[in-house]
Parts: sequence; structure tokens; C-alpha cells
Amino acid sequence: MSRQTINEYLKAKEKGEKLSVPRVSFSQILLDWLPFQDFDYEVIDQKQTYLRCRVRGKTKSLVVVKRASGGGMKRVKVCNVGDLPLTAPAPKKGQEQKPNVGSKYQGIVNTLNEGKTPLKHKAKTNNDTLFDVFKDYVKDSVATKSTLENYRMAMDVHLSDWKNKPLISVDQDMVKERFLKITKGSTTKKGRKIGGPVAANTAMKLVGALFNLKGESDGSTFPSSPTKVLNQGTSKRKKKATWHKPAARKGRIKPDQLKAWWDSTEALTEHYRGDGALARDYLQFILLTGMRRREATGLDWKDISDKQLTVRNTKNGTDHTLPVTPALKSILDRRKVVKGKPFPVNEPRKFMSWVTKRSDVEFTIHDLRRSFAGYCEHGCEMPEKTISALLNHTKTDSVTGDYIGEMDLKKLSSKLQLVQDYILQTANNKSQPINIKMSHNG
Repeated sequence: MSRQTINEYLKAKEKGEKLSVPRVSFSQILLDWLPFQDFDYEVIDQKQTYLRCRVRGKTKSLVVVKRASGGGMKRVKVCNVGDLPLTAPAPKKGQEQKPNVGSKYQGIVNTLNEGKTPLKHKAKTNNDTLFDVFKDYVKDSVATKSTLENYRMAMDVHLSDWKNKPLISVDQDMVKERFLKITKGSTTKKGRKIGGPVAANTAMKLVGALFNLKGESDGSTFPSSPTKVLNQGTSKRKKKATWHKPAARKGRIKPDQLKAWWDSTEALTEHYRGDGALARDYLQFILLTGMRRREATGLDWKDISDKQLTVRNTKNGTDHTLPVTPALKSILDRRKVVKGKPFPVNEPRKFMSWVTKRSDVEFTIHDLRRSFAGYCEHGCEMPEKTISALLNHTKTDSVTGDYIGEMDLKKLSSKLQLVQDYILQTANNKSQPINIKMSHNG
């Protein structure tokens, strides 16, 4: 039940809907399961009501969020998930209590109840500038390279005049005014257009991230982020300063682009300076399965047999099993030279850019998943429930509609074979089903 509650909360948060932070019973299994997202989120423990688990980037941390006696709200870090056991047995006579989350939590709460701040180090000055905190953020951040690049651009282009301002001086009026200015956009002396809705969101997300970092550092009583004003808008103005809802992405590889794209992935093994075999196999595998990026990179050899493969801990919290078709077997046979995981890809952008330049087909990894779904629907005329089964959409997922019942592996195999035949025929300009090309390049 806890996982279902969290999944529903995450889906609502991803759509921009407002739901209260879920309260669940913490266990080590649940904390380890909590999925990483493209946004930060928290869950609260039902028993220890001030204890939260924050999932940010690729880290999970346990924090106490509580108002100190006679003071403001405090956020005090307990530890990263896994650093300490949640509980420990009572010590025997003459022995000390072994460190654990429960005892450390209680100690922090007791200290806050006394009106004290549980710090080992003196809090940093509140005169730190935006750029000071930004440097700390970059140094310790777990954000992706692309996110950091976008934040650097926001700082240099849209917030350059704020760099030397104390972060604490940034208020809600400044946030609203700058957000609307960036949204409107402007033109540089060289005629280059800058700004827009996406740039406005990025700049203010950065400001929010800096306030969160500053507020969490050393348990400081730093004020909350003024960017929260963007959650509600401004009713007295004609133009509302509210977060811009991102447009739904619709990128796909069209059937008439498939041959150029596929040929370019095949060329990776001979002409790409990096691991071209890994790049080729990874891209082709995702297009032929419709998997999400992390599902493919998370595959483990122990979950792969000659007949089927299973992706563990998918985005919707369930395992996803697919049949191993001849096309997939060919790719996996090539990957058997690699131990651990068949697709150890950390950052695909370089070889994606290489394929785009060679094929003149722009795409993202998720575009391959959308393309797969499109080939199922338009190329093979599959019903929604079949596409849902292949893509592992749940019945609460509105992407493809309601999923009715479970489909057995044998039937799933015939459907997966059908769409893969369509992809391979189209990519190779063939009228008959073919087997995927084999290669001796790793």
C-alpha cells in the first residue's frame, strides 16, 4: 500500500498537481526502493512524525524537520539512507547503544525541544551571495551535467546582476519581476534571442535550489525560498507569475527516417571514437523494446535468460518481463563479452549527437520509446491494452489509457515480434521479416 501511495503521489507531482506529502511506515526495504526522479521529493515517516526521507538527484537522505522551541523551523540531517540502521537492539548492561537512525532522531528532537540547534559546526554567514552558494551547489551537486550547464547559463545570462547580492536579499517581488522579464524574452546586441518560458523556469528553479541548499546547510534558520510565490500566481496582475507548464514532448523517429537512423547506429562500431559497439547495441535495444533509459542500463545478466528478461524496480514500482526475441538475442549475444550489466551507459549524449549529425535525425532516448509506441499503434495497429503491456504502463497511467488485465508471455512474444519485424523491415527497406544484423565488433 505504501508503494502505491508513493507512486500516485509521484505521478501527480510530475503533472504539476498538488498533493500532501505522503506519510508511510519507514522500513529499510521501502527506503531502498524509493525511485529517483527528475525532481526532488520527500516522504514522511508515520511513526517518527518529524522524520523525512528526501530524494534528490541520486541521493537519499533522512532529515528531521521540526520547529525549535521558541525559534523557527529547522531541517537537520540525520544521515544518508543506508549509513545507519533504522533501529538497533537495546544495549546490554555496561555497553553503549549502537548508532542508529531512531536514537539519533530522538536526540535531535530533544535538542530542538530545548530551543537549541544540534550543530557541530558554526552556521555559515547569511551574507553569502548567490554566486557563493552557487559554487557550493556545483561542488556538491548530484544534478546531471546538462542541468548544471543550464544552471550556469541561467546564472551568467539571466541572473548575472544578482551574482553579488546576498542570497537572503532575494524576495518574492524580485522573483516575480525577474520571472516575467525572462519569460517575455529579449534580444542581444548581436540579434540573438534569449529568454522564454523554459529559461524562466530554469532560472527560478536554480534560485530555489540555492535557497534549499543554504537552508539545509548546518541547520541554519535561513528563510524558505521566495520562488514558492510562483506556485500560486499573482491574482492582482493581468500577467500571472506562475511556473510554466512544460509542453508535452512528441518527438519520434518517423518511419521514413528509420533507415538513416539505423544505418548510423550500425556505423558507430567503425567510425565512432568511443565504445561504438555499446552505443549501437544500447540504442537499437531501446528502440526494439520501448524501454526507458534507466530500465535498459539497469538490466542485469542474472535477470536475463534465453527466453525472457526482467527489468527490476521500474518507474511504476513493478518488475517488467519481456520475451527474448531473435532480434534481442542477437544484441544480447554481442553484449555477453561484458560482465555485470549488458548496457553500462553513463552518459549517452555524445554518441546520440554523433548519430544525429550522421543521420540528420534529432532524437532523445525517450523519443525511442515514443517511436516504439507509435510503431505499435500505427504500423501494427495494436490495441491500447497491448501497447500498455509492452511498455509496462499501469492502470493509473494516463499515457496510453487503462490497462485491462495481464497478458501472458507467449502472447506478448508474438506482439513484440510483430513490432520488431515492422521496425527492422522499415529500417532495411525490406518487405519480409529479417533478423537483426550481427557484428563481430564486440
